[in-house]
Amino acid sequence: MTKLVSREYRSGLSRLLSQATFQLALLRSQWPVVESSFKREQLRLTRKIPPDDPVRLGVNLLAPINCSLDETLHTRALSYLLDPAAPHGFKKKVLTSFIEKVQDVSPRGSGAAALLALLRRKRTKVSVTPEYRYRVADSKRSVARCDIWIELHAAGAAGLMIIENKIKAPEHNDQLTWYGKKARAWTKENLKALEPLCVYLTRTDKQNLKEPWLRLTYIELAAVLRRVWEENQDAVGREWLALYIASITSGVLKIKGNALEKATLNEIEEYLWEGA
Repeated sequence: MTKLVSREYRSGLSRLLSQATFQLALLRSQWPVVESSFKREQLRLTRKIPPDDPVRLGVNLLAPINCSLDETLHTRALSYLLDPAAPHGFKKKVLTSFIEKVQDVSPRGSGAAALLALLRRKRTKVSVTPEYRYRVADSKRSVARCDIWIELHAAGAAGLMIIENKIKAPEHNDQLTWYGKKARAWTKENLKALEPLCVYLTRTDKQNLKEPWLRLTYIELAAVLRRVWEENQDAVGREWLALYIASITSGVLKIKGNALEKATLNEIEEYLWEGA
């Protein structure tokens, strides 16, 4: 049986919590200065975002059809952009920028650098498969589905990147284990294959991941796509890309283009992707 807390105990605890410690008092005195500094930096960074930037668009690709958080549609859109053979006109640039970002935010030795070197070869062939299905030996299911499966093949070398896309709920760890095993099996089947690059794309960074999985957040993905949008002004798919970036910033992350001052400083910094 739970023991009831006496009124005297509650009153004493309340008095204790109401007494400001030295640290709290110091924080209260310094907080206006800190808050003002944050606001100034936020304003400085926000001014770097031009009026025609995708984050400022009043419309986006998925909101009109009420599919802003539809994982399957986001998987299809990203697969399209990552495919160098797709008719968007960006060629390898989205895939290159994506792997560069993984390398930028991941621990040293993630395998991204080796995959980038393979991708940058002139004769490397790339295949992108959304919703890649394969058989598994499991009591609960016979088929597993990896969201995006990307193979790279060149003379004497091969590479693999798989992406698990999760917006609404965390992925089950056993599923990530299946995908990791399948990726490692693929490397054994392909001569001189690199270590697989396994990327978990998520709206937040709260889930703990085990090797070989590396995390990429949706704000980091938006930064990747924005860089491609900035640097490829003649690409036929540039306007479509802007609308999709807005689907990420507004639809997934709830960053409103007409109220950027309400975005966090961290979100603005991540979106601009400076210093890389």
